[in-house]
Amino acid sequence: MRLAGAVWQLLLPDSAYAERDSMWFENGGSDIAFPHRLADDSAGVLQSLASYPWMDSLTLDFALTGTRELGLGRHERPDLLAVSLSTTDAIGHAFGPDSRELHDQILRLDRWLGGFLDSLQALVPGDRIVLALTSDHGVTSYPEYTVAVQHRKGGRVWLGDVVRGPAAALAKRYRTDFEFDFDTGLLTADVAALRSRRVSVDSLAESLAREARHHVGIAKVYTPASLRRARRGDVDAGRWRRLLPAGLGWLFCAVPKPGYVWSSGKQVAEHGTAGPDDVEVPIAFMGPGIRAVTVTRPVRTVDIGPTLAAYLGIRPTEAVDGRALAEVVSGAVANAGGGDPDDRRGRTRK
Repeated sequence: MRLAGAVWQLLLPDSAYAERDSMWFENGGSDIAFPHRLADDSAGVLQSLASYPWMDSLTLDFALTGTRELGLGRHERPDLLAVSLSTTDAIGHAFGPDSRELHDQILRLDRWLGGFLDSLQALVPGDRIVLALTSDHGVTSYPEYTVAVQHRKGGRVWLGDVVRGPAAALAKRYRTDFEFDFDTGLLTADVAALRSRRVSVDSLAESLAREARHHVGIAKVYTPASLRRARRGDVDAGRWRRLLPAGLGWLFCAVPKPGYVWSSGKQVAEHGTAGPDDVEVPIAFMGPGIRAVTVTRPVRTVDIGPTLAAYLGIRPTEAVDGRALAEVVSGAVANAGGGDPDDRRGRTRK
């Protein structure tokens, strides 16, 4: 395997990177400074390659080969090519968003994407390509970085211990597992089973939430009852309302203070909150007729599908999440075959 023993060096001179190298909390405390060396054997390469920048280059090469072999872009109807470039996620979790490693990864990804698009246009004319680029999530700084470098409060918080005692007591009393589970701010349970045993779910939820509010790093805790009562202007309550699916059995949901992350103990960068650092991502569109402009109004990643459909003049056959973005569609419809950016059929009601 040609990559065995390959060394990840900085792409640019050291002076081009403002970030500190050798931060003790990065990558589990091991191999924290440049250069980073890939394993010498094939098994080690396969195990760790996804955490090295070359993985994105291989993925893009694979996508380009697939485009060529399948004849994408040369059919009467539009072809869809979806490419997931996941190395930024792996490096970001290991080294954090403020690291020199992630800076270098983004520089390399930018160049590889440019090369991929240039090569794609050698297979498919540029006036037949429309591109949408985004991320599946953001990330919060390492709390260790927040404290040590930014000199702000931060830390790792977990609320699983809040329910451990009550869950054991209920299981012993009723001889059943009520499936209590805490994960990234949300405590779920088999609420129907609790109610069938005449357990007051509202009282139990409030009791557990009251204890959770005393934990360091916790800003807010909502029970189902208090979330329903939360005022319209409560941004955190609004986010949790949108996150929780109907019919889910849960007892409380919580919001950490800025600088704090949900963490069960593993020392990695996290993105499990509903805060802006974790949920806000950029979206970029490129294609014939799409103006070069920066738009700052909030949109959603679910708007990508309806936008591409409207760009291509395709009407959804059923209700969909999201809406077509007029900034992308208007001016492009003449080049892409029609479609009305103001046509709201098939969209989810607000």
